[in-house]
Amino acid sequence: MDIQLFQTFLLVAKLGSITQTAEQLNFTQPTVSAQINTLEKHFNVLLFERVRKKLYITEAGREMVVYAEKMLNLYREIKETMNSHAIDNNRIIIASSTQLINYLLPDILRNFHDNNPNNYVSVEICRNTKAVEKGLLDNTFDIGIVHDQIASDHLKYIEILQEELIWVGHNELIKNDHIDHFTDYSIIQFRFGSDMRRKVEEAIKGHKYRQMIEYSDAEAILRAVADKLGVALLPQIMVQSFLDQGIFVKLTHTEPIKCPISVVIHKNKNITPSHKSFLNSAFSYAQKEQLLNKLI
Repeated sequence: MDIQLFQTFLLVAKLGSITQTAEQLNFTQPTVSAQINTLEKHFNVLLFERVRKKLYITEAGREMVVYAEKMLNLYREIKETMNSHAIDNNRIIIASSTQLINYLLPDILRNFHDNNPNNYVSVEICRNTKAVEKGLLDNTFDIGIVHDQIASDHLKYIEILQEELIWVGHNELIKNDHIDHFTDYSIIQFRFGSDMRRKVEEAIKGHKYRQMIEYSDAEAILRAVADKLGVALLPQIMVQSFLDQGIFVKLTHTEPIKCPISVVIHKNKNITPSHKSFLNSAFSYAQKEQLLNKLI
């Protein structure tokens, strides 16, 4: 039933006049009368009585006022809630499998916001690729950016970058010891379960080393390297500024490790213009625009 019928009814009940109601709503009098008649027929009651050209509300009409007001208040609440979801259509939730991917995101987000100034992006840092997968599968996240391979057949992904992981240590630590291999230092490491932890474990497999110091986040590892606690295997993009300033040095007797970075979405995801624009920014950053159509 049209909500306007109840809005008209309440105004007639308030003003006690079909004529004044029609004037306020910019309706004709027959239109207002027809709307009241529709309600009366639907509920099989008389809502108003006319006595000597004056309109009186009936007992049924007074009870209808109570329910009509509740109904309109509920309608306003529904409208406000739905409007908030309409705003959410411009919101994108990006899931990253490591904090290190954040070093890639600023340029991507800058390009995206230049083209979509009214959009809102939320970045969720996950423990590992499995956590990103789970969020994409239950629609918690819109787009994932990961270091590892995707296991679920319900998701599709495309590699957009190959990031180099390099061993680095503080300049003074390396120069003082005159040793240039990670096995001669404490290894500063991510906690067990993260994607980067697995990368480091692959690199040190079969080697003996002094000890391992674990941290839960990338910034803490950077601080530990800067405090000369040991060496770490980190993405070059993350440590490049330290290398440029001469604070960190690269261990030259170790081979860099290639670390793929992929964009992931659900196969059945409804791709909005905002999603497509973000993906376009990511693929443009990687200079692989031609691969975007394979993903969406």
